[in-house]
Amino acid sequence: MKKILFLALLLNAFTNYAQLTMSFGTTNAATVTASGLTYTVNIPFFASQLTGNFKITKTSFTCTTLGAIKTMSVNNYNTGAFIANNGSTNTNYVNLPSSYTFPIGTTVLRVRSECYVPDVSNSPVYNNITVIVNRLPEPILNITLAPYCQVDNHTGNYTNYFGYKVTGSATNRAGLRFKVVPDNTLACPTQTYWNLNTSFTFTGNNFNPGSSFYSCNYATWYSVYLEYVYTPYGASTPVIYPITNGTYGWQDHRWRKTFATCIPIVEGENDPKLLQKSAQSQTTVFPNPTDNILKINISEDDREVKLVRVYDLTNIQLLEIKNPKSNEIDLSNFKKGTYIIHIETSKGIIKKQVSKN
Repeated sequence: MKKILFLALLLNAFTNYAQLTMSFGTTNAATVTASGLTYTVNIPFFASQLTGNFKITKTSFTCTTLGAIKTMSVNNYNTGAFIANNGSTNTNYVNLPSSYTFPIGTTVLRVRSECYVPDVSNSPVYNNITVIVNRLPEPILNITLAPYCQVDNHTGNYTNYFGYKVTGSATNRAGLRFKVVPDNTLACPTQTYWNLNTSFTFTGNNFNPGSSFYSCNYATWYSVYLEYVYTPYGASTPVIYPITNGTYGWQDHRWRKTFATCIPIVEGENDPKLLQKSAQSQTTVFPNPTDNILKINISEDDREVKLVRVYDLTNIQLLEIKNPKSNEIDLSNFKKGTYIIHIETSKGIIKKQVSKN
């Protein structure tokens, strides 16, 4: 009788084992692919291990022998360490503990299943599930941002809106996006995104010339951040991971738009020296607006003018005059518009906004 029971149990176990599967539930995996009982998993570049809710199921696990109980257990094949079992629930699945994680590399799970009959010599069936965890490559960033003033293509005049030009390179950029946040949250959208992989054109890993993003006209401070966004395997809600300032070659950026007309501020918030110098200096330029000749009225504190540079509102230098003898700037060849004058004196640099009629 025992021999008949033994053969029935053995046949039953072998017949149903091919139905073994592993599900991942809520997890931090970016992708999961299965080939038989081997699962290859990619996790984000910032993750150190695979986490989630893992379940191993034997979908056609039935015991036909009277009094038989379905039992399943999972151990680590390499170490032999016990991981989980189905207890005395007589179920065809095992839930791994929520605290269980898979390190980067290969982990082999040893799954034991049998139809257990008390006081009978049982024949469990063993099989292996292989989980290969790979980490996606880290981004390599060398990005430079600069504010620029937008121009009406029909009139050639500045529109009072500004944006950001982006140059440099971005390797392994999938999932990365810019986020611009104004200090005045009523000014412009606080969460306007540009995906580095789809919103820009690249030559190799380099941003193509002219790449730009964002548009706003409000006078306030603006901060530019970088985020990584992905939807975990089997999930419907994306995960947002901030790229920390100073990591992967990224630097947060911060500029201020100061006037009603579009004037990009080259200095960041942590470098107020030029703005402070301009505010305190008694040196002036006149007439403003001007038709042709702009005169510099140098103060006694500033003593003398060493160098004058003229920039347009996209921060492109248009003119440079060293040691101007008459303290005059000839703008007769300049078109109508607004310009920024940098006046270098013995005491520092003074910035002035002028208009050309």
